[in-house]
Amino acid sequence: MGGESKGRNMIWQKKQTPDAALEKAIKLANKGDLGGAVSTLDQAIKLDDKVPSLWRLKCQLLFGMGQPEKAIDILKRYLELEPTDAEAFSVLGSSLKELGRFDEAEKAHKTATEVQPENTNCWYNLGVLYEIVDMEKAKIAYEQAVACDFDNAEAWYNMGNVLKSLGDDRGAVTAVKNSLKSNPDDPDAWDNLAMFLSDLGQFVEAESAVRKALEIDPHHPNAVGRLGSILLQLGDTEGAKQQFQKSTSLNPSSPIDFYNLALVNEVTGDKVEAARAYLIAQELGVSQLRPTLKKIRTTNCAKYNHPEFLIYYEEPPLNEELVKWLVDHFEHDVASGAVFKEGETVQIGWMIGELHKEGEDLVLCEPHFLDMPIQWRNSVNKTVLHLFSQNFVGESLGLNEASEFPTIFHTAIVCNRFGEEPLAFLLDRSDPSINNPSDSGWAILCDFADCDHNSADSLRLASLYECATINAHIIKYLALPSGSIVHETGNPDDFKVVYKDHLFEPKPDSYLAEKLSRAKPIR
Repeated sequence: MGGESKGRNMIWQKKQTPDAALEKAIKLANKGDLGGAVSTLDQAIKLDDKVPSLWRLKCQLLFGMGQPEKAIDILKRYLELEPTDAEAFSVLGSSLKELGRFDEAEKAHKTATEVQPENTNCWYNLGVLYEIVDMEKAKIAYEQAVACDFDNAEAWYNMGNVLKSLGDDRGAVTAVKNSLKSNPDDPDAWDNLAMFLSDLGQFVEAESAVRKALEIDPHHPNAVGRLGSILLQLGDTEGAKQQFQKSTSLNPSSPIDFYNLALVNEVTGDKVEAARAYLIAQELGVSQLRPTLKKIRTTNCAKYNHPEFLIYYEEPPLNEELVKWLVDHFEHDVASGAVFKEGETVQIGWMIGELHKEGEDLVLCEPHFLDMPIQWRNSVNKTVLHLFSQNFVGESLGLNEASEFPTIFHTAIVCNRFGEEPLAFLLDRSDPSINNPSDSGWAILCDFADCDHNSADSLRLASLYECATINAHIIKYLALPSGSIVHETGNPDDFKVVYKDHLFEPKPDSYLAEKLSRAKPIR
């Protein structure tokens, strides 16, 4: 009996050597059993917790299992056993950075560079961290990285971005050129070189660089639009327009691409297409839109003993040509005998404007669309852009001639859950009630499957203005005629417009088609 027992113990001990445990754990991991691999390592660690390779593999497995906090704790235990492993300290720093623990990350990365000061990767990773917190320190770290290895293309590339952010445009050009010496097939580096050269006004050289990027990657998302900007600077407006049209197709969710398309349309005199592109850019939240408040004034009303009209607008997205029709409209009405007074309202599309007094002039004001009750502002931006968007939707579906404009004061039947996130919705327009002159005919409903829209307890009556302040996505559809149904979730596969029981597809390259191409779930 004793001999048999001793033999079994010897076999058990042999299977649990560190090498055997590692081998078994690797086999389990390769089969996808990461939990089993970790359990195998834990058993081995209980027998001998001084074997660095066991801790290292466990750390790797935990990262693979999406447990970074636990993995970091294991990595720290490994480093207690292997305090000269610079790469492991660098991994620790990068992992802490991803968790937002920047002070700890800095300490780990600096330790890595102290343990192995000639390691270019350790300096590079320290530079990546410093780009978040201190650009000057990032510059120093990247300088150390390329001092260790001049051919570190990534370090040169990142240094170019850092130098650019620090205002050293020429240094940025030199850095990205050094990156290209080591990695001449990097389209991102060629695109960056084009950007840096453009900022120095060297547009011919910039064009050469960006075309090199496009040779390597013809659909590079930034280089396509970059070439458009460079061509615009070189006076090739048609070439620029083609590039911006291509870039909006490649990047349907990029506001800057639509902003650039608007700019080139302005230059070529296509003001309506410029407004359309500006409208999309605004919907996407372009930060480059820095509008200037401008104004335009009628000049022919005084001859009829009537006050002149003063109209304020922001440029961009509007321009004088897109606003001048309002001037012509008021001058024509006054010449026809109409009289406008302070405090009166006028309807433009679905919008209601209110006339305020400024000196001797009447100023057309529009709602803020921020909250209830209505607050007025000296502008017609929303008035004009809402009119454009509603007309563009009608044109997209071939229903423009059938448009029926309600007003912001008209009412709709509204689901009590309309406005809850996610902000998907269903719009259904019937013929307005003959007993309610304020009825728009719209039912504005949520998209929750568990909501009973046949129950009066789920519904209420609200103004279209209130509904638009809850979810501005509905505005563009509100001029669609009676018999229209719109379902929008942000997913183009779910989107539909039905008119008189017929499904309508947006026309190719139309405003609505572009909207669907950049669609994502509404938040």
